[in-house]
Amino acid sequence: MTGYSARAVNLSLRVFAMGSRFVLVFALARFLTPGDVGQYGLFMASLSFVVLIVGADFYSYSNREILARPRKEWSFVIQHFFLAILAVYIVTFPVIALFVSLSDDVLNNVAWFFALLVVEHLAQEVNRLLNTIGRPLAAGTVLMVRMGLWVWFVLPLLWMEPGFRGLDLIFLAWFLGAATALLIGVIIIGYEVKLWKLWPLDIQWMKKGFFIGGLFLLSSLSMRGLFTMDRYIVDFILDSEMLGIYVLYISLSMSIISIVKPAIVDFLNPRLVKAHFSSSEDEYKRILAEYRWSTLLLSTSLAIIIALSAPYIFEWTGKEIYGRNLDVLWLLLAVAVLYAVNLPMNGALYARGRNRHILISNVMMPVVFIVSLYLMSSTPSLGMVATSLLCAMVWDILYKHVSYYLTERDVRG
Repeated sequence: MTGYSARAVNLSLRVFAMGSRFVLVFALARFLTPGDVGQYGLFMASLSFVVLIVGADFYSYSNREILARPRKEWSFVIQHFFLAILAVYIVTFPVIALFVSLSDDVLNNVAWFFALLVVEHLAQEVNRLLNTIGRPLAAGTVLMVRMGLWVWFVLPLLWMEPGFRGLDLIFLAWFLGAATALLIGVIIIGYEVKLWKLWPLDIQWMKKGFFIGGLFLLSSLSMRGLFTMDRYIVDFILDSEMLGIYVLYISLSMSIISIVKPAIVDFLNPRLVKAHFSSSEDEYKRILAEYRWSTLLLSTSLAIIIALSAPYIFEWTGKEIYGRNLDVLWLLLAVAVLYAVNLPMNGALYARGRNRHILISNVMMPVVFIVSLYLMSSTPSLGMVATSLLCAMVWDILYKHVSYYLTERDVRG
């Protein structure tokens, strides 16, 4: 299989996975109440936020270590990576239990929350490892099983049997899909990394990973916290029905990122880092240019498709309430496009090792969001929250682009 055909197959697997989640959101909007859709959205946002915490962004260090080390030392990195994750689990789970108790929507599904937390996080880390060791097709297959395949077993049940129309069925199918994906990924990694051996424990290596991962974690939590905080704010200032509308809109909009990341970012980020480490400046510039035009083209195309089809899909759900706030959807689509367009610059700063600029920008995004909310707080609405997200995204794109080009100029000078 040629490089382009392999990439096309991988892209198809990943688009299928993300597209399946896209279809699931519409199925929930049709068969569940807006209140249940809102509860699902809060659960998803909370789980995604906590997955970041237990991962400690250690992969930001370990994956770069794999790229920089010979194949015979991969088992060292993987062994210490999962030991680090185990340590994080031991420390954070009591804190997570306290966090879960603060949200009734999550507390009502606490068993599913912890079960999905473990399998979803580990399957996600295995997915990243497969990409890093140069098995993108395997990573695409694992992603498809984890995020997409199980959806198509759920849809007929939702359609034909009203008794299954609840979140328990969704959570069960999700758990089985993620657990199966995890098993497949572990088997493939075990086969690929053939030089396995029990390495002596290197505490200093792990400490360095926690330090570097901690910087990325603060940055990631700031970004992910932004897309968790927004749902809790909507729930607080409005009601569960409006939260359901917002969850549907933001899910549609962020599906753009769910497709752009596996289709483009997961391919080009490792190549950008490799080009930097190999001092191949022409290759680095070529990859960055491809990165920029491909994210722009794909994100804007997806936004236009969603904008044109949304009114008809909302009508299909049979719930008029979803079609009453389309101006909010347009704002959130703009947020998603700006997010996507900024991913190449984020990758370029990461490849160059300018992590401080990523950290500053991401940490300031929730601040910009909260200040914007405060300035518009006299008229609480979905539009207020969406506009505040847009302000935060404009800050991010301006800061990262300016800081990248200024530092590039200083290096060349």
